[in-house]
Amino acid sequence: MDDTTDKPEGFHIDSESSAAWLLRKLRQISEERDAVREATDQRLRELDADYSRLLGRFGGELEAWARQEAETRHRKTITVPLAGCSVAFRTNAARLLDTEEAGEIAITLGFTKAPTPDLIAYRKHAQAHLEATGELLPGVVLTEARESFSIRLPKSKGGSEEPPTD
Repeated sequence: MDDTTDKPEGFHIDSESSAAWLLRKLRQISEERDAVREATDQRLRELDADYSRLLGRFGGELEAWARQEAETRHRKTITVPLAGCSVAFRTNAARLLDTEEAGEIAITLGFTKAPTPDLIAYRKHAQAHLEATGELLPGVVLTEARESFSIRLPKSKGGSEEPPTD
């Protein structure tokens, strides 16, 4: 019997040699697990880099082609389905973002969830004020509406996340 198999039934840790066997097995398993994790992490970094390189090289061309294709197809939505994947355009509405001083302002105005500022409630208040008066309250900024482009890939069998789009 070699060290890669379990000890036979009836084996017990009752001596220095049996304890050493168990510790040796645990160390081997731990070292192998670490080696597999490092190899997997390295491969994932390589795949992420390949994905980013391809997207950097051809992403702009894909976006331009998809925009033209959506117009050619006279689609109401701006999604172009392709071989189980799709590319899509989406308009992101203008929105309020907190500034660094938003927390202090929210506390001063009573928007708190003790003992921290309730930034969500303050942002809602600021949004209502903006809609009613057209004025921004201190502590928030308004971003412009913008269009985003996305690539939707099917999930792998492992259900992993989509690769980074940087």
